[in-house]
Order: sequence, then C-alpha cells, then structure tokens
Amino acid sequence: MALKWDEVKYGIMKMCLGGMIMELRRLHRILGYLFEKMRRMEDDDRDLPMYWSMMHMFSTVQLAVLAGWKAGLNPEVCGISAALHDIATVMTGDSRKHAKRGGPFVHEIIDLYNDSLRQHLPEITEEERSLIHDSVINHTKKQNVTDNEYVEMMKHVDSLDHLLHGLYIKDKEIPHIDYMKDLFGLD
Repeated sequence: MALKWDEVKYGIMKMCLGGMIMELRRLHRILGYLFEKMRRMEDDDRDLPMYWSMMHMFSTVQLAVLAGWKAGLNPEVCGISAALHDIATVMTGDSRKHAKRGGPFVHEIIDLYNDSLRQHLPEITEEERSLIHDSVINHTKKQNVTDNEYVEMMKHVDSLDHLLHGLYIKDKEIPHIDYMKDLFGLD
C-alpha cells in the first residue's frame, strides 16, 4: 500500500525532488557526534569491544526507526532512544546496570545537542527528552510491561537486535521478539 501524505504523522516525511525524505536530521547529528566520540575510544578495560557498541548502536537505530514508523510512533524519537540506549556502557566501559546509569548521559547529550550541536535544526523538546530518557533507563526491564509505547519499543528493538546478531536470547526477550515478528508479519 502506498504512503498517502494525509496519513503521515509527526511531519516525518516531506516531498523532495518528486520523491520523499524522512526527517531524521536531529538523529543524524547525534549519531555523528557519538560516532566521532566512540571511534576515539580504546577497548582497554571495557566489558565489550567498541566495535560491538558501534554495530549495536547503528543496527538498533535502523530497527527503531523502521519499527517506530510501522507502529505509528515518532521514528526519530525511537531512533534517538536507540542511539543512546547503551550510552552508559559506551561512556564508562562498564555494562553493569547500564540502563539506570544512562539517564545522566542522556540529559548531557540532549543538552549538548540543544545548546550547540543542533545549529539550525529543531530542538529536542522536553516531551521528547522525557520519552528518550525513559526508554533508555527502562530498556533492560524486559519483563516489566509499561504503558509507555516508546519504552516498550526500545525493549522490542533491543531484543530483536540481540537475535539478529546471533546472541543468546533470554526468556524475557522472547515476547519482545514475537511483537516485532507480528509487527512486520514474519513467521
């Protein structure tokens, strides 16, 4: 079924040279910042190698944008949540309780984006900040179901990305993978 312009939510699509473009410039600016920061980090004393953190960040971002769009959520907010969901592990090298410890890093990076990185791009609003923050700090609580669609989407995306990278899937991740299979009509 073709996308109709009156069905587009959040202003995420716009006409461009006879085609369309998804509005993800804020996400790309944050990814650029994170990539530059991450590529300068060493693997010494890290729980996980930096290449894994980079792969996981980029693949969860792509899944989050696509799944968010399909589920009727703001794909860019889903993508930013995915970019930042393991930020505490990236910044400290320590994966223990990384979701909970990620909150201050989320605020720091969003403040940096809003204050200087964004230049002419729109700010990340307080509502978006709250959705991103909550998604990051709750993404490891796979067994706790919330009424926040963005938190649940981050759990779904993270679980599916683990499967797609060939990692061991915990029982608590299976319902999230099943959600994604249903969302995309996979058997």
